[in-house]
Amino acid sequence: ADFAGEGSVVPSGAETFDLANRDPGVVFQRKSRNAGMHTIEVYTPQFYFSQLEMEEYDARPDRFGPTVIGKYTKGVGQVEARFPTDDEDPISFAMTVVHRLIERMEAKGINETGSYQPDGIPLNIWSLAYD
Repeated sequence: ADFAGEGSVVPSGAETFDLANRDPGVVFQRKSRNAGMHTIEVYTPQFYFSQLEMEEYDARPDRFGPTVIGKYTKGVGQVEARFPTDDEDPISFAMTVVHRLIERMEAKGINETGSYQPDGIPLNIWSLAYD
């Protein structure tokens, strides 16, 4: 289907590119630079067990046998496996991560590296937005 052909409606501000009939010398460039993820937060539960212990447990004859030795540590490359308690779930993981990010944002500002005053001092955009 020709979505950008005659009679089609393209919303105002939308860009269309005819890649089949484009000039091969034209290189498309991104409009924005230095955009993307600047901060990441990871939550790992506090309880864990050693994968060596798991291999020893699974190597018992009543489980999988000696063929699992090295499966987790050498094969998968795991050292330990972490697990949540009964009062944790994926939602509480996400809430913990968001809480930590907001605390960091309140302490350091939302975008210190991208906004500078003429004298070279970074602006604290987060506090400027809410003053």
